[in-house]
Amino acid sequence: MVGAQNTSRLQKQLQENKRQIDLAREVLSETLAEKKATLKTISAYKSQIALQEEALLDMSLRMNELEIEIEEAKEEISGITAEIKRLREDFSEALVKGYKNSKRMSKLHFVFMSNSFNQLLKRMEYLERVLEFRKLQLALIEEKLEENSTKIHELNARYDNLESLHTERESETEALKKDQELYDDLVIKLKNKEVQLREELKKRDELNQELEKRIREEIKKSEERIERRRVETAAVSGFVRGGLQWPVNNGYISESFGRHKHHDFKNVTTQNNGINIVCRANSEISCVFEGVVSAVMEVPGMQTTVLVKHGKYYSVYANLAQSNVSGGQELKQGDAIGVVGLNESGIPELHLEIWEGSTKLNPSLWIRK
Repeated sequence: MVGAQNTSRLQKQLQENKRQIDLAREVLSETLAEKKATLKTISAYKSQIALQEEALLDMSLRMNELEIEIEEAKEEISGITAEIKRLREDFSEALVKGYKNSKRMSKLHFVFMSNSFNQLLKRMEYLERVLEFRKLQLALIEEKLEENSTKIHELNARYDNLESLHTERESETEALKKDQELYDDLVIKLKNKEVQLREELKKRDELNQELEKRIREEIKKSEERIERRRVETAAVSGFVRGGLQWPVNNGYISESFGRHKHHDFKNVTTQNNGINIVCRANSEISCVFEGVVSAVMEVPGMQTTVLVKHGKYYSVYANLAQSNVSGGQELKQGDAIGVVGLNESGIPELHLEIWEGSTKLNPSLWIRK
């Protein structure tokens, strides 16, 4: 059979794809009714299209698996059916032989024709074994019939699952086509607004620089305070790659870490010091790991920004509509920090950064998948 672990992984991935696609559609339908042509809206649509393409690929892989499973199940059912036929033939043959023997001599006669008491006991034991063997044959036939029935039920379920995936794939392919057309239309609109595009890029760079400047200032202050207290800035046990909690209970990464050339704008390059996570409006932001609030800042264009210290590491939560914490407050992993705000395009979006001292890290490598 196809690897159960691989099948389970694909099924989970399909569920996660569907969850993220549904969320992306929900967010975009609520906040982008006007279909504004900005880099943020284009990025949101591009993220949704990428999710759909990944979902279609996973659907195709799962459909291939199901087709293999169906063929294997057919072979298994065929083998069980053949075995049931053989068992029935053996049982029938044994019954016929038993009937013929009983015509010649009854069981009672067979027992009492013994030459000795020991032979009588042995003949009685033999008849009991014959009876037990026939009971076992019957039980085995019933077991195989039940197994065959289960396998046929599983086969039919796989057929239904395959048909459902076919229908879903056709629907998603059509939806992807429409979203791609909308995306292309937004790109054309933005390309025709070069001045607006350059202004947006300039504004984004200024926001990034201002946020980075404020973060570096707060980290420096924090380290100076620690130096005065002569407390070592060390790694915190458990603050490891892939071990940090996802900061919201929904959402997907809409913009990744680092410097990127835009897919459709060859002269457009964007810099992201963290990752952006699109989520539902008013989503609660949670602390990715236990730590101490180092600063709560108001950064123009980024609304409220919270900086949390974890030993030599820092986590940064920007674009909060409101915060629930204050400087010096101790937090546990999962504690509420605030509520996500809307970006300039009206999309609920959290900006998350991870720092090691004054070095920026890729949060995607540190938060759990």
